[in-house]
Amino acid sequence: HAVEYLLKKGHQRIGWVGPVRGLAHYRERFAGARAALSDAGRDFAPELVGEAPDNTAAESAFELASAMLRGRGRPTALVCMWLEMALGAARALREAGLKVGGDVELVAWATEREYREILAPEFLGGEVPAAVVWRPEEMAELALERLELRARHPAAPAARIDVRVQLVEPQSAESVLKRGARRRGR
Repeated sequence: HAVEYLLKKGHQRIGWVGPVRGLAHYRERFAGARAALSDAGRDFAPELVGEAPDNTAAESAFELASAMLRGRGRPTALVCMWLEMALGAARALREAGLKVGGDVELVAWATEREYREILAPEFLGGEVPAAVVWRPEEMAELALERLELRARHPAAPAARIDVRVQLVEPQSAESVLKRGARRRGR
């Protein structure tokens, strides 16, 4: 979703900030990003892969994004593995005098709640970056269904379950916050 979106917007130099090895979802997200680039006849430039260790936060993303921005051939977009990484990358952009969305576009993965309650307030007065969002509640429902099936049929084979995600395009922070307030009944 993320890289396809950026390619459709015409981005030529897309960077990655996050783990590329380790847990399955790290490997799969990176592989999916590379596959989208490959389908477009491209690959990540080695200097634009900021491989972060597992469970990294904003500080390592800040350092990785800063290094990419100082290097030759600055990225036009960054795909960040987690919301915290997007916040670190956004800080690197601001400190380099660049505008998120205007100079370098960001896309991050986040839950709907993180997007609304953490990311949107960070960008008040501007645009919230694009995000690939999912609902943890849906993940829990699917896990419970699978547990119930295994309780009824212990020999049932293991199954891979993919949770639906949705790409949310950049929008004003104020509109995200207003929608969130309406959902909470304020």
